[in-house]
Amino acid sequence: MTTIAEVGINTPWFQLLERVIKGEYVTITHRGVTVAELIPKTTKNPSAIQIAIAQLKEFQASHTFR
Repeated sequence: MTTIAEVGINTPWFQLLERVIKGEYVTITHRGVTVAELIPKTTKNPSAIQIAIAQLKEFQASHTFR
């Protein structure tokens, strides 16, 4: 998660949006108080969720802790 003071927002919006698209959470504060959060939109595609779960299970099965 990245926190940015609103007076310090010198980063162009498209760069912040690119970070959010990649899954990063961005919090904007004003005088130390959170005033906005940019968060990635969650997927509503159940098949994508099922694929991710299957991939995690495969990974888990092929990796063990020692």
